[in-house]
Formats: sequence, structure tokens, C-alpha cells
Amino acid sequence: MSKKKIPPQDEQPVVEAECATTPEVIGGETQVSEKDPYPLLTERQQRFVDVYTAAGQPTYGNGTQSAIAGGYSESTARQIGSRLLANVNVSQAIAFRQRTLAERVGLRAEDVLRELMRLGYANMCDFMMVGPDGAPRIDFSRLTREQAAALQAVTLDEGRGDDGRNVKHVRIQLADKRRALVDLGRHLGLFEVRGPGNVTIVLSKIDQNFL
Repeated sequence: MSKKKIPPQDEQPVVEAECATTPEVIGGETQVSEKDPYPLLTERQQRFVDVYTAAGQPTYGNGTQSAIAGGYSESTARQIGSRLLANVNVSQAIAFRQRTLAERVGLRAEDVLRELMRLGYANMCDFMMVGPDGAPRIDFSRLTREQAAALQAVTLDEGRGDDGRNVKHVRIQLADKRRALVDLGRHLGLFEVRGPGNVTIVLSKIDQNFL
């Protein structure tokens, strides 16, 4: 008599029979349920939601790492993470948790986009002036709070010049403009990501007068 090998429980396909309803989709986006489906989840699914939404942790937004932290097998974590994110109750619980946390701290999408614009549109001319000798000099005298948001680091080095006088060297480092602009472009649907390092510009999103 042949014996059928039964895989361990945590490697079996995630059962989604508990999902009796399909979330309402409007405009291509899943609408967040007004009632938290978290209590309907299994213990490991709840753990998955907890670590997936833990901002600042390595598991944040990472289905594979969240599945491992949730107690699932490492060998099948990638597949299980994808299945859990496709599970109606799990995805709704994640969306509900994210919305609740955002409301608690007063986080708004408009504020995030506005801050990204400050990083992406930053210009070195905002932080310097040209002296009478034509040499550039750091100038913060007219710097606004909005412009300062793009500053990632300011370093001041003091020493003596060749003529023995005390001199100060100021170095500034701006935030990653390209990354901020890519994030903004993806929000607008301007870029189509087809894989690592493979990003295509969607020309239909650009004003034809610009081309």
C-alpha cells in the first residue's frame, strides 16, 4: 500500500475558506473595511499582520520576512507571504491597521507627497550664493523651513589656510533627489517598473506639448 506524504502544517497552502466576501474595489483600489477583521484571523495570521505593519522594523511591508516572523517555515515563506497578502481578511486587517495608525499620528497622504516634492525639487542655488570673486559660498541666511527639509547633513570643518588664517569649510548633503522624484513619478503612474533596474517612462502621462 502506497503512503501519501503529508507536508507539515505550516507548508500547506493557506486556507482562504474563511473569506466569505470580496472587498469592494473602487477605482482600482481596495476599500478599507469599517470593521477590523483582525479577530477573524488565525493566531499566525495575526502575528503576520502585526510584524508586516510594524513601521521601522525589517519586516515592515515585507511579506516573506513577515511570514517567517509569523511562525511559518522559511522554505515556503515567500509563497505563503504572497498568499497571505492575497487573503481578503488579512489584506483588510493590514489596511485597517495602517489607516488607524496614520490617523493616530495625523499622517496624511498630502503631507507625504508635499515632503517628497521638497526633496525632489531641491536646488543647490537655494543654499548658496556667488561672491564678488565668482566663487560659490554657502548661504543659509534666507533659507526657509521648507527648503531646509532637503538637507540631510551639514558639516563644519575649521582649520588654518595656507596663509595661516583661520578658515571654515561647510559641506552640505542633500537628500536623494532621484529617489524622491521616482517615488513621485510612480505615484503619478509616470513610471512602469518591469523588474530590478528596468523602469519605463509612460509617455501617455506626459503633456504632449512637453515632448
